[in-house]
Amino acid sequence: MKDPFKFRLAASKPAVDVEGGTIHYSLAALKGVGREAVKAIVEARREKPFRDVTDFAGRINPRAINKRVLESLSAAGAFDALDSNRARVHAGVDVILAAAQRRHEDAVVGQNELFGGAATREELRMPATQPWLPAERLQREFDAIGFFLSGHPLDDYAAILERLKVQRWTAFCNSVKQGATAGRVAGTVVARAERRTKTGNKMGILEFSDPSGHYEAVIFQEGLMQYRDLLEPGKAVLLMLTAEAQGDDVRARIQTVEPLDVAAEKMQKGLRVFLNSDQPIESVAKRLEPARVGPARSPNDKGDAEITMVLMLDKDTDVEVKLPGRYKVSPQIAGSIKAVPGVVQVEAM
Repeated sequence: MKDPFKFRLAASKPAVDVEGGTIHYSLAALKGVGREAVKAIVEARREKPFRDVTDFAGRINPRAINKRVLESLSAAGAFDALDSNRARVHAGVDVILAAAQRRHEDAVVGQNELFGGAATREELRMPATQPWLPAERLQREFDAIGFFLSGHPLDDYAAILERLKVQRWTAFCNSVKQGATAGRVAGTVVARAERRTKTGNKMGILEFSDPSGHYEAVIFQEGLMQYRDLLEPGKAVLLMLTAEAQGDDVRARIQTVEPLDVAAEKMQKGLRVFLNSDQPIESVAKRLEPARVGPARSPNDKGDAEITMVLMLDKDTDVEVKLPGRYKVSPQIAGSIKAVPGVVQVEAM
């Protein structure tokens, strides 16, 4: 991965280490990887770094590294320096392992010596796979690592959350410790557990994440029944909380839950998409979903937004085209459009 985040091959040091302002994360700590697989990778890489995925496949021991290991490594971003398309590497783990097995078998029977000791290099034919959208990329990263490392799902909502006057969890905690009893926060649901209270009623214990950290809040039976579908892991939500300080901790209780996309869409009238050529237009169009056909609606209605494409021909000339119809618009959709190669910028209107 690119700085400031960097994976470390060493299996013997702590999982997370900070050195010179760079965060190092041990591959052995990734879900489904383990120390023995990392030792095999370290041994294969001992002479020199891997050049690309083909070189990786040609040097690893397939008996020490299985499909699950490669899937976890690719989801976490450990291959980013060799191939930035995590989805392609993830989809091609069988290709990588098959190539590694062939190379291993050739070495066992001494085939390389038949060619004067020079191993032939055949580029791997990796699957033609579109990159994961930003939200899926981050979710797979979370599943492999246990936290969001290269970004956060709420990053695309930063401007909207500021306009909605939504606090980050750490700011909310500080306000509670100073006497506040309620406030609004946003979060991505990372885990949910349900249990019975002493009276026999159900309650939910939710774990959330926002760019300032992880936090926990509870919700009791009535609210759990009302909002259960919104509180599934991976969903981004806007929460109204009541809370109280207990020593250094803040105990929070969920009062209301709203999908963050719904709250954000009410604040946006449209998007301006800046392109450096006409090449990305088709890919951008695939990420757009027309608004439902129906009676005349307010510009603030969910999904009722306009899209304007701005083709930047040179520093002094732009061609602006407003797309016909109305579209569903959210920060998440804007983020997926921004990830399209050739898209220079996406602005909310």
